[in-house]
Amino acid sequence: MHHMLKEIYEQPAALKETLEKAPKEIEDVYKRLAFKPRTIYLVGSGSSYYCGRVFSYLYEFLTKKKAISCYSLEFAKYTKDIVTTDDLVFLLSQSGETTDAVQAARASKTTKIAITNAFDTTLEKMTQFTIHSYAGLEKSIPSTKSFTSMLAVLALLALPLTKAKLKKKLFEIPDLLKQSLDNNAEACKSIGNHFVNENIVDIVGEGVNYPVTLEGALKMKETAHMHAQGMPVGEYWHGHISLVKDGYPVILSCPGNEKKESTKRFMKKLSRVRAYAPIISFENLIKQLIDEAPLLCLPITEAILSPFLSVPMFQLIAYYSSIAKGLDPDKPVGLHKVVK
Repeated sequence: MHHMLKEIYEQPAALKETLEKAPKEIEDVYKRLAFKPRTIYLVGSGSSYYCGRVFSYLYEFLTKKKAISCYSLEFAKYTKDIVTTDDLVFLLSQSGETTDAVQAARASKTTKIAITNAFDTTLEKMTQFTIHSYAGLEKSIPSTKSFTSMLAVLALLALPLTKAKLKKKLFEIPDLLKQSLDNNAEACKSIGNHFVNENIVDIVGEGVNYPVTLEGALKMKETAHMHAQGMPVGEYWHGHISLVKDGYPVILSCPGNEKKESTKRFMKKLSRVRAYAPIISFENLIKQLIDEAPLLCLPITEAILSPFLSVPMFQLIAYYSSIAKGLDPDKPVGLHKVVK
């Protein structure tokens, strides 16, 4: 078995361990943090950056306060100049050794918190606080369990500010994810096999599903070597829709948005032009759009928590696309991974 597939299926256990252990570290940080930040910055690269984008939606939805996601090098070169001592910077890095993240840490003069999947790292030594995710060693280059475990830490950081009901829903996610992986494996494999001769795919969503499309596109690029792009539903109408014709691949990620008029309108358009349009949705809330396009049904939870369930679907699709194309999903050409 490839490491990537093994690590995809290790996510429920990794999430459960992170949700058990990270709260103590978060509580310690809250006790020692001497101020309430004006603005939160989430700084990372690749999957860590997209993880920060998901958190931005979660944090703003729950607190009505601003959280800004930045690429590490862009932050180090430009954004650092507008950050003040009233702000708080989260540095996101699976290894804690990513060169870009280290440069961002060096450039920032305000309070910094590192979130990493490793201990005794360079980032840990450069920041005032560190919170660990507990994904365990990840051998495959594409991030899978380290992404969802880091997202769990970020969700825990936001949830103490909210009602207990949503926190309870978060702790149900590991079991729901196991159920989702088991129920949708064959559908993901079918999509991957369909992509054997495809070189492009568009991934579309809105709200918290938008950063999910970005992470999904990254997985398709690095694992299946496909030109993949993620974008909001509304933006897709501005030029991109003109490319869609019979058989054109468009994956729609819409858990929680199934009944929105923008989603319905978009699905009707895809159906009308006979696109190949798999849909990721909460179970029983949407009908299959195109007969030959699979429907991936996620167990119902709070819409704001749906990325924990939808991102692993893209991981599986990317894995099976890679296998169908005869590629090695563990070691994509031209990529390497920092593991401490």
